[in-house]
Formats: sequence, C-alpha cells, structure tokens
Amino acid sequence: MRILALTWTTRDNETELMINARRDLLCPAIDGFTNELLNLGHQVVYVNVFAEHVKLSEQDLRCPGMISGLPFYLWSEIKNKKFDVIWHAIKDPTPQLAIPYVEKIMQELDPNIPVLNNIKDLQNHTKRKYINLLRKKNVGCIILDDYKGWWNENGTVNLSNAFPPSQGCYVSKDYYAIRTSMQNSGRIKPLFDEEGGITLKYHDTSKRPGAEPNLRTFVRVPFSAGKCLEGWKYFCPTNILCPKSGAAVKKIPYSFPDMTAGTISAAMKELGVDLAHIEAVEAGFSIEIFDVNPFPSSHGASLQPMAKKMAKRLEQVYDI
Repeated sequence: MRILALTWTTRDNETELMINARRDLLCPAIDGFTNELLNLGHQVVYVNVFAEHVKLSEQDLRCPGMISGLPFYLWSEIKNKKFDVIWHAIKDPTPQLAIPYVEKIMQELDPNIPVLNNIKDLQNHTKRKYINLLRKKNVGCIILDDYKGWWNENGTVNLSNAFPPSQGCYVSKDYYAIRTSMQNSGRIKPLFDEEGGITLKYHDTSKRPGAEPNLRTFVRVPFSAGKCLEGWKYFCPTNILCPKSGAAVKKIPYSFPDMTAGTISAAMKELGVDLAHIEAVEAGFSIEIFDVNPFPSSHGASLQPMAKKMAKRLEQVYDI
C-alpha cells in the first residue's frame, strides 16, 4: 500500500517547526503511527505542506521523522508518484493557512483515491461540533452552556468555586462541571472565551458503585477505517482531577460494547473521521465521549499497541 501523507510540521503557534533541539529531527505526532505502517511493509511518503507556505532552509526541510526516519518532501518533488491512499495528516486543529495548499495539491491528484481524515470535514473539528452529534446518539458528554459557576454577574471570570487547574482544565469544587479546551491539541483561544473553551458535565468515576478506592478512570479507544478497536481503561489517583494516561497507576484492555461501538462508528462517518483516538468516561451503564483526536500521538507504552492495531486495520481495508 502506497500512502501519501500531507503534513504540517509546526508547533501550536503555526510558525515554529516541530523540531528537536539539535534541529536534525522533525517530531510530528503521527510519526509513531507511520512507523507501524512501515513495519507492516507499506510505503509512506511525507509531503511537508508547511514548506509550501514558508521557504525552509535545506537543513530544516530535509530533517527526517524522529521515529520513522522518513524524509519530508516538497509536493513538486513527488507529484508524479502513484498512491493508493491519501492521508490528510495535517494537524488538529487544522491550521487555516494549510487549507489552500492542501486543496491545490488535491486538485492534481486522482479524485478516486481514498482520503483519510479529509481536511474538508475536519477543518472545523471542535468539541462543540462533535459532542453535540455524539450526544444526539447518546454517546457524548452533556454540554453545560447554562453553567454560571465560572463567572461573576458582570461576565468576568471567577474561579473561586473551582479547584486549581489540572491538565489545563478546571473542575468545579462540587464536582459538577469541567471547563476544557474547545479543540483537542493546543489552546488557540483563551479557555474562558466562548470559542476557546467549553463546559461539560464532570463524571467523578471514583464515586461510582464498585469503583476502586482512590482511583478515577477513563477509557481511550483507537478508531481506524470505520471500526472501534481494543484500547485501554486507565486508573489514575483521585488527586488528579483530569485523568491522563501518563498519570495512570495501571491500565487494563478495554473495548466499547458492540452496540455502542456501532453507534460511535456511524458518528465518526458523519464527522469524516477515519483515524482517531476516542476518549470517554463510563457514566453508569452508558458511555460519554469527551474527546475525539484525529491527530493522535502513537509513541509510548500504551499508545504503540493501539497504533499497531490501527495500522493493521488500515491494511485490511485499503491494501490493494
């Protein structure tokens, strides 16, 4: 399988390269997942779309991927190659600067080639958009737009009723609400701006019947080519209000129940998501998704096994 991966290799400020301190390796989050595709014997070609926008030095342009070791090319250098799949591995959230360059490249490609995570669908991938859709299907968190606990009557921010920030989020002291970024990676606008953040219902899983003492849980499941795969359930100490995999004291294999997985897969199709990590909490007998990250990192003790499964699923669906 020959995959064309269109990348945008910057940090959140959209001008600084995602490069190591020695300036000899580029570090896009998707590089670990790419490496799993290479391990299966597939070909991946990186085009650095950012280099179409900003003229990079020859040294910066030719830095290989940190994990895969793959080189990055200009589109003009590889435009005559043949590909089986196109992967819009740009960034999340989508840099608006990238859109015209991706569109121009797509005009030169065969429109019948399958496209993964099409930028046309994901250029406005916000929690408000996808959680609203997931909530309609009974698999999304509850959005609390009427929650007033973060603000004074005059509209200024008041965090006296919130715990100190945890993982960049705020949780109310009554464990009712959580304020989190509207977009998945990087805070483009301030957290308490209307477009910068969103308030969701907080589920304190440590207080659920049968919960392990002093532990909170969440689940992360890989999604690839129309299917939810096996991921992990993470257990984190309760002093961490917003549990993250890096803080987990243990993890166990986890899969969504079959009917729930089918509902989620249908929602991902509507959203135009082909590759993602999905994060959720178990709320009673239901699943409430709070994050759909279509630009997932795939390097680490728990993420690499998920990347392997995602790559194998792509192979099963698209290898021709």
